[in-house]
Amino acid sequence: MLVSLPLWGAALAVILLIAAVTVIAIVVARLRGMKRSNQRKFNFLVDSTHDLRQPIHAQVLFLAALQRTPMSPQQHAALESVRLAALASSDMLGTLLDFARMQAQTVKPDVHTIELQSLLHSIENALAPLADAKGLAYRSHDTRLIVRCAPSLVETILRNLVSNAIRYTAHGGVLVVCRMRAGCGVVEVWDTGIGMPQSIGFDTDKGLGMGLTVARQLTRVLGLSLSYASRPGRGTVFRLTLPLAMHPLAS
Repeated sequence: MLVSLPLWGAALAVILLIAAVTVIAIVVARLRGMKRSNQRKFNFLVDSTHDLRQPIHAQVLFLAALQRTPMSPQQHAALESVRLAALASSDMLGTLLDFARMQAQTVKPDVHTIELQSLLHSIENALAPLADAKGLAYRSHDTRLIVRCAPSLVETILRNLVSNAIRYTAHGGVLVVCRMRAGCGVVEVWDTGIGMPQSIGFDTDKGLGMGLTVARQLTRVLGLSLSYASRPGRGTVFRLTLPLAMHPLAS
């Protein structure tokens, strides 16, 4: 006996509904699996960051104790550079943890109004000694720009850019300047290093190294703009664009 058309249509609708529910169940199961996998990776990063920060924190304490012992001015200066480098490493680990939390959508960037010069001064104090040790000139022009940003994350971006400039420059130096363009503040990091082939591109992490990869990912998370221009053998300039504050800081 042939099945009537209305009954056949109803059966087909039931079959399609069951298939749709099955597909949805599979997708949900996979999404839950991905979420559990991402959570495990996030927990691993949290634990690793905590374990790495402990010896660095101990190192800072030991260096502070060592600074209280009799030393020559040159030894004190060298020891202070090591201490600042250790503090910078601890800060970067903390920032990487914040970045992971933002990726996991467990925390939002702490955006507020700051004087940009405060970040540049901190970076110069931490990294200029590294340039001096290589015989490079480090120059940072003062700025009065006031911007809206997440200070710790933006400082990490700029630290990575300056660190890479020092690392890949053998002769000459590094210059950090700020300009105001199209109603925004632009921080430029210039170097006279080996340069980067334009074929690498900046839309991919390929060939960028960890420092530039972190910088690029942080700018993406913060919704900022990071670009570069380079000539192999002549040097590179990176440009980070930041929104200016609508109102000046209260005195």
